[in-house]
Amino acid sequence: MRFFFDQQIKLIWIVISPKLLFFFVRFYGLHNPDDQRN
Repeated sequence: MRFFFDQQIKLIWIVISPKLLFFFVRFYGLHNPDDQRN
């Protein structure tokens, strides 16, 4: 049961992590537009 729970947490983290990272980059970019210039 414990192992199964840990696997579920890892799976959820893998799915949500990229979304959180993308949101953070968008949020940071809105407050610091000069840092987003290519």
